[in-house]
Amino acid sequence: MRDFIEKHTIETVQNGLIDTTAKDLLAFWLRERRNPRALSLLAPLADNLLLTAGTAEQGNSPQIIMVGSQTMFSAIVPHAALPEEEPSTYLDGDFRNSVHVGYHLAISGEPVIETISTTCRPYGQPIQITYDRLILPWRMRSGHLNLTTYVKPLEILPQNDLTNLGTDYNCSEPTLNRRQLTTEDFPNEYRQARL
Repeated sequence: MRDFIEKHTIETVQNGLIDTTAKDLLAFWLRERRNPRALSLLAPLADNLLLTAGTAEQGNSPQIIMVGSQTMFSAIVPHAALPEEEPSTYLDGDFRNSVHVGYHLAISGEPVIETISTTCRPYGQPIQITYDRLILPWRMRSGHLNLTTYVKPLEILPQNDLTNLGTDYNCSEPTLNRRQLTTEDFPNEYRQARL
């Protein structure tokens, strides 16, 4: 399978061509993007989102602040949801480089919608992943920018015999028993608003 990144328009999400979660997230962003407390209102969806910093070095993806327990990331890299480790340490540099452009576009303030197919090497084992991704920028009261990323997995293909994943791996099922994220898992700035 070849690697690719295909950009999509906002209308792709608005027409429901990714899924209803992406459609609802984009509609919420379009309505609330100027509200500095809006990100805290997404806490009920936190288990489906990645939260990243709104800055990144050229050629790299931003630092991951939080990994939702139901994300493709936590399914592929179960230990990433543990607070003791910086989640991006589980992702190889080639992968982070191959997917960074969308993050840099979102840092400029616009939503990014794309389909990506690339190889990821969690724990050093190659996996070909294809997914839809929606990245939304949020300006905080402090002036800092953060990004939320919603991913809809389309295909996950182990490239070697990965005994920890098996051949019938389903990315929508958690691979470890993990606690659900709560508003306490968000940085203090996001906990200011009541859900």
